[in-house]
Amino acid sequence: MLILVSYRQFYVLGGPDGVGEGHCGGQQNGLCGAALPGLLFMTTATHTGRVGLRVELHDGEPPEAGSQWQEVVEVSFLPFG
Repeated sequence: MLILVSYRQFYVLGGPDGVGEGHCGGQQNGLCGAALPGLLFMTTATHTGRVGLRVELHDGEPPEAGSQWQEVVEVSFLPFG
C-alpha cells in the first residue's frame, strides 16, 4: 500500500488516542519509535510524498531481512482492542 508522508514521518495508530509524547522512549534507532502502546512513529528518507508500506503478521520469529535493506528495525506492535 502507498501512504502519504509529511516531514519525513508517519504514524501507525492502533487506537483512538492519537499521537502523544515519548514515542521513542530512549530507543536507539532512526526508523521506528515503538515505546507507547498502540502507536508506531515511523521516519522515512522521503520528506513529502508517497512511500510503500507492508504490514506482516508473524506467529514466530520473522525471516532474516534481505541484503537490499540498508537499515532494519524489528518491533512488536499490538493495537488496542
